[in-house]
Amino acid sequence: MSFHGTYSYNGLYKDNPARERYDKMKRKNYLIDGRSPLGYINPGNTPREFILTYGYLLSPYEMKEISKYGRLYCYPLHGSNLGQTEFEGLLTQLTKKTSGSHIDYRYQIKDRLGNYAFSADDMHLRKKVVVKLVKHRNTHQSYVFEELEMLLHLKSLDPDNVQNFVQIWDYGYFRGERYIVMNHYNTDLKNFMNEFYPNGIPLPMIAKMGRSILKAMVFLKQHQLIHGDIQPSNILLNHGNIFELKLCSFKQNKHIHLYNKQLTGLHYRSPECFCASQYKTTAIDMWAFACTIGEMVDNKIFLKGEHEQDQFYLYLEVLNLPPNEFIDSRSRYPYFFPEGICVANEPRHCSRNEKGEWEFHNYYYQIPAHRKHPGASPLKKRFTKEGQSDLNNFITRTIRWVPEKRLTPEHVLNINFFYEPTPTPTPAPSPKPTESEPEELSSPQNQNC
Repeated sequence: MSFHGTYSYNGLYKDNPARERYDKMKRKNYLIDGRSPLGYINPGNTPREFILTYGYLLSPYEMKEISKYGRLYCYPLHGSNLGQTEFEGLLTQLTKKTSGSHIDYRYQIKDRLGNYAFSADDMHLRKKVVVKLVKHRNTHQSYVFEELEMLLHLKSLDPDNVQNFVQIWDYGYFRGERYIVMNHYNTDLKNFMNEFYPNGIPLPMIAKMGRSILKAMVFLKQHQLIHGDIQPSNILLNHGNIFELKLCSFKQNKHIHLYNKQLTGLHYRSPECFCASQYKTTAIDMWAFACTIGEMVDNKIFLKGEHEQDQFYLYLEVLNLPPNEFIDSRSRYPYFFPEGICVANEPRHCSRNEKGEWEFHNYYYQIPAHRKHPGASPLKKRFTKEGQSDLNNFITRTIRWVPEKRLTPEHVLNINFFYEPTPTPTPAPSPKPTESEPEELSSPQNQNC
């Protein structure tokens, strides 16, 4: 028997025969009220029990939908997500009303964290999680599934979750959208800086936080994996332990040979991603990590170009013209330099006049007025304040044209800025004299008296 269509949810009439059962089940299993205390497993209900209890709250589509489930653990706090007759996409429903909605009758949405990420409560295991919707895009659809593949691969490599990257808990398909469930964190590094350190994080804290990221990068390098999009917004942390950072948003294929530059933030993209073929190494993560560390110093993007062409010309400004060993294997190099001319001459956006002075040309791209000629702003002059010499050494040895000449995560952990000496064990205290041996006789000098 279905209660749908007989009883209205608006007000829950006192003569409603399901009202008493509704209140009893809510108190027993906390299926509807997400404000109940967390910390124990919720047994849930079978579809038949769910219909008998909440049938008057369900839309026709939901009445049919729940029959496919073995157990159901939650329901919207304010009634159905759906219209009475029409089915809407999950993302459309969550856009209209986020708090109190649910995903897969298990994850109750609390807040929106990003475009497709939501903070939620797992109403079965009674814990806080993050649910990320896998949005379909015609051009990026295959890479979305590769993120899920990457997370599952990382979980198989780290089943005990001891490494510094997020771990997937669950995944599924619900109302036209695929979703991924991951462990919960309070914020990301960018929001953390904006809230607590708007002018930059102190260098000792940067070094300690950076070591946490480096340990995850060492693990990825050991297994020939590329993150592909390291930046502050893809590094998570909890307020209770800000030095235990976790990498998230693994968008790239887990093999080092394949790479899609469109899935990497422009300001953290290494130069070979602009010029090279599809083959990449883990050195692209080191470039992005160095840009992230530079951003943590003053909470400003370390290398910020106006667009793709200007971003590459900014690299020319701080690194000067690239060496021949960088150009030899770069298929898109003519995109930034005229074909058939030597690297020692000039790029497309500027050239030397008869006096040897640089002149800029805007016929190819719109060049910002503040952009300077190659080599005009050496990278070694970025961090020259007192106490920044070790940081400057790290940046200049990592931000380099040739990927093979950049520092590796293992090397960075041992340079001065990030080095953490192994604590020396404290010596065991000397044994106290026994009761049968007086304290004044325990000394060899006293025994010779």
